[in-house]
Amino acid sequence: MSVGSAMVVSIQSLHPVSLCSLSKATERPVPKLLNPFFLSQSSPLHHSLTSTSASHVSTLGPTRGRAISMSLQMEEAATELEPELDIPSVVEITIPPESLAGFEADYERVSATWPADLATTVDDAKIEQFVSSAHALARRWLPQEVVSRLEAFIFDPNEPAALVIRGLPIDKELPPTGLDCHVKKSGSCVSETWLVGIGRIVGQVFTLKYLRGSRTGMGLLVRELYTTPDKVESISAEGSRQLLDMHVDFFQVGPELFPNVIGFMGIRGDRNKEGKTLLTENRKLYRMLDPADIELLRTEKITWGGAVFSFSAHVIEGSESNPRFNIFEENLPGVGGFENVVKGSPEAVAAYKRVKAIAATIVEGVWLGTGDVLLLNQKKASHGRSPYAAKYDGYDRWLQRTYINTGGFWQAGIVQWPSRTVPYP
Repeated sequence: MSVGSAMVVSIQSLHPVSLCSLSKATERPVPKLLNPFFLSQSSPLHHSLTSTSASHVSTLGPTRGRAISMSLQMEEAATELEPELDIPSVVEITIPPESLAGFEADYERVSATWPADLATTVDDAKIEQFVSSAHALARRWLPQEVVSRLEAFIFDPNEPAALVIRGLPIDKELPPTGLDCHVKKSGSCVSETWLVGIGRIVGQVFTLKYLRGSRTGMGLLVRELYTTPDKVESISAEGSRQLLDMHVDFFQVGPELFPNVIGFMGIRGDRNKEGKTLLTENRKLYRMLDPADIELLRTEKITWGGAVFSFSAHVIEGSESNPRFNIFEENLPGVGGFENVVKGSPEAVAAYKRVKAIAATIVEGVWLGTGDVLLLNQKKASHGRSPYAAKYDGYDRWLQRTYINTGGFWQAGIVQWPSRTVPYP
């Protein structure tokens, strides 16, 4: 089968459940695959999409500022469109292995041109070379209908809150899950290629300086998520036994830095399929809220304040048809807990607490296995992680994560291309 001509053999969506009763996903009808040009010719989003389609296939050059500006206009136009009813929260697409039979040879040919120090470099130009190559590989090997869906994922209100692509080949030899597994995996970066390449089709992959730390090479854009014995009870990405409650990553950073989409790549799935990424779809949550709580949380801000941080936001923003929620995980290490951190009028704090409680009743769980990618639109859903039993034998759950937005950090001059590390805090 020729490159990019693969047929999608399985598409399904997931049902919402309570955190107390996560169950295996069942199948139900889902909307047809969408092309980014599905809109009527008079639509402002159609005009933006058709005007900028070429920017998705070229590397950034002298016109990059214009392309980014158009992307932001597309995002703004999308918020004005009415979504269809009964859009599934999660859509899963499985790629048949025979359609990717030549990917390995193509990857070896392309990766041979990458800098020898790709795993350790902090040179933005070298990282950008990898991003451009990963982008081209993902475009070349994914079915065109999947590429079209990825291009529309941020901008189309009829796209789901989450998209899962299953069946991607990754590195043949993997080190044990655990400390420094990303360093030990430095011999190849097939999983990083898929994650960054797909993220680049969706938008622009980036990281926050806050998360960069001493990381180098692929660690600048791709972060490993796994549990360790000393963090087993931690309510964080490094924990396993405790529920990581529903939240939105970095909603406080402003539109230019906000991670519109989080991309996850499965390196190893939890063998018991208990460890899942959870999500609560915003429109479903909005319909379940008391109108008085909605009005209150749209007009009064909540302040989250601890020993070393403080920020304020409206819990509910956006339109009624495309609501956006700003939800924090107050039980993260060092934060202090809900009662100590959340500030506001008693009525607003109580309304926010009710939002969090209701959100926990309609979660959907996504299990990621080896070679599965999850894209989560943070303007359409909050997310968390279910508890699971880790064995610390080298085969526990291991994901990779990257952040994606429309590249507003370049347009705003926060950093200069090709840097993809933005300052925060």
